Formats: sequence, structure tokens, C-alpha cells
Amino acid sequence: MDTTLLVGNDKTTKLRIIAAPVPEEVANLRRMRAKKEAKNRECSHQLLQLMSWSIFITTIDDEDFTFQQAHLLYSLRWRIECIFKTWKSNLNFDKIHNVSEVQLRVLLNGRFIMITLLYQRIYNPLEKMVLDKSHKYLSLMKFMRFISRNFEEFVHKFLNPNKMDEAIEIAQRYCAFDKRKRKCFNDIV
Repeated sequence: MDTTLLVGNDKTTKLRIIAAPVPEEVANLRRMRAKKEAKNRECSHQLLQLMSWSIFITTIDDEDFTFQQAHLLYSLRWRIECIFKTWKSNLNFDKIHNVSEVQLRVLLNGRFIMITLLYQRIYNPLEKMVLDKSHKYLSLMKFMRFISRNFEEFVHKFLNPNKMDEAIEIAQRYCAFDKRKRKCFNDIV
């Protein structure tokens, strides 16, 4: 399905709805999860039927923009949401209160520099090493949670060539995704 609707009070905003059916196995998993999350309430028949579809709503009106591209774009959007949640949950962005504008800028710039260094100099190379050794992907959320609690100890091991294997083992144990049936971000992209 690919259709455009006019919405809003004055019906001037164009929204494009792109949808495609999902495999029955995926639909059934979605239904099970919905029923579990609904607890004592009953899911409507219409809601359960909609679980058979992947539906994307976009303002991109280019007809060359396909369902597959919409799916990929939304999966990247979800990755960005996870990155923001990781920052907020593990890097104490919520603890910045009652500071001057200059202090706020210094704190934010310092944290963004730290994020960049952690991601580029530790997470990316470590992810490749863990993948090569154990065929597991590192979870960015688990890694940031772990590193926020064990920064100094872990970085010393990671930067010491004699203790690199120990750092890889630690990351594999505490920061890697468990073996999972559903795809993680790295499998999608």
C-alpha cells in the first residue's frame, strides 16, 4: 500500500502512508507481545489485524522512495533513539541543573568530546575485536553503562597491549548482545 493523505484542520499537510504485510511468524510474535503488554485488557480485533503489517508514515512524497528505503530509514531512526537514550541514561545529562550558560556549554562540549572519543577510539575497535573473537556484537547501551561504572579500570586494560585480551573478554561478557533470534542493528544495516 502506498497512498497520500491530506491532514490537519485545513487539509494542506501531505502525509504518505507506506505499508507492506509482514511474514505470519512476525505478525504472531507482535500479537503475542501486544497481548502480554495489555495484561488484563483485551486487544481489539482491528489492532491484532494491524499487527500483520509494517506501516510507515512519512512526509517524503518522492515516488522513488520505496517501502524498503522507508524500513531502512526507520531502523536508523530507532538506532539514533537508542543512542540518545544511552547518553541520557549513562552519561548524566539529566544531572546538569542550575548552571550558567558558560558552564553548561563547557559541560556539554566536554561530554560530547568524551562520547566521540569513547565511540571512535574504544567502542568501534572493541566491537570489531569481540565480533572476530566470539561472533557477538557489542551493545552500545551495555557498553556505555559498563564504561560509566568502570571507566578507569577498563581503559587501562584496553590501552595496555599486555591486557588487551582481558579487556576483550570483559567486553564480551558484560557488553555483548546475547545470542538472539531477532536481528540487532548491525544485522539490519
